[in-house]
Amino acid sequence: VLLYMNARSSNFIADKIGALIGGAPGVRQYLVDELKLHADFVTIATVSGREHNRMTPRDVLIVIRALMEEAKRQGLEPSDIMPVASDDAGTLRRRLAGTGLEGAVVAKTGTLTAEVDGGMASLAGIVYMQDQSPVLFAILDQGNRIADNRQLEDQLLTEVITTNATPQVVAGPTPRRLLPATNVVMSD
Repeated sequence: VLLYMNARSSNFIADKIGALIGGAPGVRQYLVDELKLHADFVTIATVSGREHNRMTPRDVLIVIRALMEEAKRQGLEPSDIMPVASDDAGTLRRRLAGTGLEGAVVAKTGTLTAEVDGGMASLAGIVYMQDQSPVLFAILDQGNRIADNRQLEDQLLTEVITTNATPQVVAGPTPRRLLPATNVVMSD
């Protein structure tokens, strides 16, 4: 469920899972109390991130580290619950193709249209390396040029990583088959 939610950016599933832990206020409380993020820099309007949510890039990295640690405690890898670039169906399916980072990046995308907060695009996650520890990254772009921002995110990440080290593929030899995308409708 988590892999599907993250790969497909399913706001519906994110909101339903988030409701189980107290919704936006519960998530914010966890981030501040448990991960020790500074309360003044954390705004969570919705669990899915569809509205005016705010965190610093540094705080996003703290969340990714916590995700890695919790996944390990549960006997999982981050790639078990987050999509792998150029491997999984969803928002990362065609990202980073032809860059040398295919299959080495486990990440989450974020997008808001210009109608919501003036628009934004983000990419945050982990790049696995052959001879080094994984590299965590968070790139947050604001503005309504979403396609351009995504391209710049991919270029920046590729240049920083491939200039300094060799990525390590974590994807399997064949792409994982996720459930197809669907529009779920709930009725009372």
